Amino acid sequence: MSFIGELSEDKELLEGDGDILIFGVEWGEKIYRNLLYYQKRKYITAFVDDKSSYHGKFLHGIPIISIKDALERYRDIVICIGGETDSKIGRVELLEGMRNVHKIAFNRNCHFLGTEYGGFYLPGSFEIENAVVYSFGIGEDLSFSEAVIEGGGTVYAFDPTPKAIEYVEHHQLFSHPNFHFFSYGLSDEDKKELFYLPVRDDWVSASVISHQCVNKANAIEVEMKTLRTIMSELGHTHVDVLKMDIEGSEFKVVENIMNRDMGYVDLSLCVMELHGRFFGALEREYVDKLYESMRNNGLYDLYGTNNEPTFIKMEKGDFKCSRYRK
Repeated sequence: MSFIGELSEDKELLEGDGDILIFGVEWGEKIYRNLLYYQKRKYITAFVDDKSSYHGKFLHGIPIISIKDALERYRDIVICIGGETDSKIGRVELLEGMRNVHKIAFNRNCHFLGTEYGGFYLPGSFEIENAVVYSFGIGEDLSFSEAVIEGGGTVYAFDPTPKAIEYVEHHQLFSHPNFHFFSYGLSDEDKKELFYLPVRDDWVSASVISHQCVNKANAIEVEMKTLRTIMSELGHTHVDVLKMDIEGSEFKVVENIMNRDMGYVDLSLCVMELHGRFFGALEREYVDKLYESMRNNGLYDLYGTNNEPTFIKMEKGDFKCSRYRK
């Protein structure tokens, strides 16, 4: 068998009680985190990868084995291989000989809003019309905002980067009634922070994290606010879509947003770019903690890509959002 579709459509896998193998460490992590939502963790026997450097290691406490081992020991059990879309499920030829391959396309039923550089996936069943969208981190690409507004939504955009501010102020969207721009950033506190500018003049992305792509000797002080403060100032009690491309700050921001001791933040969708690579050997620790915080608050990464996940609010097996079409 070779199933192609969303994981939620794979009834054989989700309703069965057999062992599961996951092919590939990279897309495999996304499959793994999806299976956590469906309470299938205890059935995951191993990750399978063709890279010998992974063999003998563990991922989330699960062994990583070779394709040869999988064929010899687990030829007849389900093996899942994932990809962004049907056409991007690669390396499946390596699994020739496995008798129960399930190909999972994470964005089969999604809308992609924006350009390849600045866009994100939203579930196809999500109604963007009249949605309130917060977009943090604009850079020099407003394609996501343009797509939201074209669909009838309203965008509140934020970026304290000098080049981004200039770009937005000269963009045709700047005067649109459904577009509102603010030249401050998102953080875990209301405060001024040092913002390191990029090492190259033709780059736009700045960061409060001192990493290899920024100039540690070229920093400016910018205003930062928490999501709770921003929502209060703008008069919002709910955000339909929170989009973050904030160059490494997403980790501390998520911890702040998901801390219910500081007050509940009502979100339906959250899309972001992950920058765990900025933290070197601590990357996995940062990413795992972020996912745990999201899961503990009912937000699951069920769509998107490896580095640009789409988290949706789930409650009792259903997408908790009035804009969701059954």
